[in-house]
Amino acid sequence: MASIIGALILYWVLHISLWGLFVKAGRPGWHSAVPVLQDMTLLEIIGRNKKHAVWGLIPYINFLFNLSWLADLLNSFNRRSFAEHSLGILFGFIYFPVLALRGDIKYAGPSAKLDKENKVKKTGGREWADAIFFALVAATLIRTFNIEAYKIPSQSMEGTLLAGDFLLVSKMHYGARIPMTPIAFPLGHQTFPLTDIKCYLDKPSLPYKRLPGFQKVERGDAVVFNFPMEDDRPIDKKTNYIKRCIGLPGESISIDHGQVYIDGKKMNNPDHLQFMYHVITDQRGLNYEGLKKLDIQEVEIIQGSSNEFVMFLEEKQAECISKMAGIAHVQKRLTDPGQSQNVMGIFPEDKTAGYQWTVDFFGPLLIPKKELTIQLSDKNISLYRRAIQVYESNQVDVRSGQIYINGQLADSYTFKMDYYFMMGDNRHNSEDSRFWGFVPENHIVGKAWTVWMCMQPAVGFRFDRILKSIQGDGIQKSKISCQ
Repeated sequence: MASIIGALILYWVLHISLWGLFVKAGRPGWHSAVPVLQDMTLLEIIGRNKKHAVWGLIPYINFLFNLSWLADLLNSFNRRSFAEHSLGILFGFIYFPVLALRGDIKYAGPSAKLDKENKVKKTGGREWADAIFFALVAATLIRTFNIEAYKIPSQSMEGTLLAGDFLLVSKMHYGARIPMTPIAFPLGHQTFPLTDIKCYLDKPSLPYKRLPGFQKVERGDAVVFNFPMEDDRPIDKKTNYIKRCIGLPGESISIDHGQVYIDGKKMNNPDHLQFMYHVITDQRGLNYEGLKKLDIQEVEIIQGSSNEFVMFLEEKQAECISKMAGIAHVQKRLTDPGQSQNVMGIFPEDKTAGYQWTVDFFGPLLIPKKELTIQLSDKNISLYRRAIQVYESNQVDVRSGQIYINGQLADSYTFKMDYYFMMGDNRHNSEDSRFWGFVPENHIVGKAWTVWMCMQPAVGFRFDRILKSIQGDGIQKSKISCQ
């Protein structure tokens, strides 16, 4: 609700800034404060069809139409320079009231009509400047509020999403975040291209707000989010990760022999879930051509052995390999409780609390939910300390087995945000919530929507993956066959 109210306030502030210009154009100023009527009056002033106001009702799309309408409004007051258009587009909520207060600024008439009658033409340089500026503004708005391109950097989501997939990520599904770091290089994320120089300013910063979305995060969604552990960066400038949402706020998650359970019930696995398998061959060795047909690109030989291999496989792939000539043994490799890890520590890293979880035997763990109150103890504080202290900005201390929050003795805590549990489909080759815990709602970027291109390092361009929808987990259906 707060995000909806915030979005409405921002929209209203921009339009109410037009009050004085509406009056100068001979229209009632209060029209600027009334939804729909705002855009209809604006279109009338600039000489366009008032029916086009329908575009102003469509969330996210209306940003782009307003760019054109506001430029035409400035033209209607003979404010045609590149600098004036830039001020109106970027700082209209300040610039429009300033124009309204200036006595020398007069309404010249509908710009659409004036431009046609006077045959207004721009110089070649001005046309290029306008085109570049508006393209940059439009691209920034689209990237910030609509859709952003993203490349899969690792193998953590195989076999659904591959390293080398280029995705379109929808920010509209869950509602786009208002930029928390507003002063930044356009289209940049962390650094300027080809440098290590930071492309944003830490200050000023804005509080977390999100525009209305089409849906909430659902179990099974492939979600792009900011990596929560990068505490030295602003939230929206942290590295982008992509994983599948496994656990929702308020649910209890556990893993037994690699199988996920939600509130004690077995979860339906993604179609292309992968695990690490130990493969042993006889004297005939591996059939690499057969592996290629199964879309298995990488095989790792176990050090010190000539016939033992590690592969990350789907269950169907493992079944097919076990039937190949030359294969003596195929077995899934699970890490038992308390078994030493070969990677960074499993969550929680504080082992003094006695947790002996692994990637295959984990939990049960209650996922925090907004307004959910939990009882705190010296045993479970290691599970929730980071959420309470880092993500929700409290000071947590444990003294002689007692817990203090912001200096006050506490035996319970009520969460301020929703949290999610994320895991990769490549379960034994994914750095995810099993290692670093929960993903707060303010770190959610968007929903992975479509693979628009794929360029795999070992394979090259993949024509079979162009414009493949990620929805329904069917991106590689019917890919694997033992024939």
